[in-house]
Amino acid sequence: MKGKLFLYLNSFSPREWKSFERFLVGVGKESVPDQVKLVGFWKERILSGQLVEPTKAEVADVLFPGQTVRAQEIRYLESDLVKSVEAWWIHQELRDDALLRRTILLRALSRRALPKPFNSLMKESEALLQQSEVRDLDYLFYRYRLNNLAFEFASRRENRGLDPGLHRIMGDLEEMYLSGTLKYGSILVNLANVVSSPVEPELVERLLAFGREATGKGFQGAEVYYHVLLTLVAPDQEEHYQRLLGTLEDGNDLFGQEEMGQLYAFALNYCVKKLNEGREDYLQKLFELYQRLLERRVIFDGNYILQQHFKNIVTTAIRLGEYAWTEAFLADYIRFVPPQDRTNSRTYNQAALHFAQRQYSAALRLLQQVEFTDVYYHVDSKALLLKTYYELAEWEPLLSLVEAFDIYLRRNRMISPYQQKVYRNFLKIAKKLVRKRLGSRKKVAEIKAEMEGVKEIADLGWLRLKAQEMGPQA
Repeated sequence: MKGKLFLYLNSFSPREWKSFERFLVGVGKESVPDQVKLVGFWKERILSGQLVEPTKAEVADVLFPGQTVRAQEIRYLESDLVKSVEAWWIHQELRDDALLRRTILLRALSRRALPKPFNSLMKESEALLQQSEVRDLDYLFYRYRLNNLAFEFASRRENRGLDPGLHRIMGDLEEMYLSGTLKYGSILVNLANVVSSPVEPELVERLLAFGREATGKGFQGAEVYYHVLLTLVAPDQEEHYQRLLGTLEDGNDLFGQEEMGQLYAFALNYCVKKLNEGREDYLQKLFELYQRLLERRVIFDGNYILQQHFKNIVTTAIRLGEYAWTEAFLADYIRFVPPQDRTNSRTYNQAALHFAQRQYSAALRLLQQVEFTDVYYHVDSKALLLKTYYELAEWEPLLSLVEAFDIYLRRNRMISPYQQKVYRNFLKIAKKLVRKRLGSRKKVAEIKAEMEGVKEIADLGWLRLKAQEMGPQA
């Protein structure tokens, strides 16, 4: 099992090493010089790609050559360094959170019964909180903290009277409770749907009642999650989806970028589920939703678009025949894919576009240029390569690919059982279609019947098309 120091330092980005070293020097403790040496040792080791934890003897030989150093002394030094990393992280969190710093200072001023600086800082803090455009659970929590600190300070001075601060605190707690319960309740219901293990009806009814109550009280953040919940428990009532989109548009300042991304993910998943049910009209809705997410940069994770989102956007646009839009998107947005994923993403998505435009030779050249490192890109690229071989009537390499692809699916533990099933079913039907093209006596109608009976199958639309192209009498 990896030690805490190993785990901590391996989490550093290249830029963080210098920042941490500057922090250490500024601490000024007696053990700092040895900690700086130890950091230098770990930095060189980790950045050179050595992921094996060194022994205590190895550390002693490098840091204190020729000296007699006991293993216990190295353990003490490593323990001090762990505490320094934790202190640095706390320092960073405080530096980046002005309200957190202020609530800590307000508590200190309250305990020391210093009314003038307390009241001055309280006014500044309340003004800072009101300037925030975000109205998420963190905002509600800080509003509660400030109101609670004001009440505690008044209590210490025996100046409570009929202070309305208690009413504010109770309102804060109520809004936090309803908003938090609806947020995490929606996530719970969604997860239960994913694993096909429904939540108890009584809990769903309680959540719905909370949603109605929160809406009646005008709690905007809670209302958004109430509409998320309705799309999950009553997906056939499509007006809930429209209301969810409406509340997201109306409340676009309520949440930070990350949480907005999570909320829009519910809307994206709703569209995908409708598509899986055969509702092709939701393909256009999904495309428009992706365009809105790009426009508002909600789909960005920091400065980047995750490669899975990038691929989903391209796939959606291609299915709609938006080839010119896709060309422009690939040219304009590929720079926003994380650098380590950029080659895979550019190659696969450009190949997918070539394939959709029936430029099969161009697609084949791209797919043969690169070995995909991401497992799902690898799987999708092999399926696309198979379809390209089929369109080019390259039967021998296609059949070889079928065998190699099947082995890969069975042996790779990173692929979910469901993904294994749908792609192995795809290979099974594709192989039968190829054999039919090569002269098998099996009727196409039999292959079609088997295809429709399976259902859990990747690229079902393409397989149907290829079977249809053989004619009804084949």
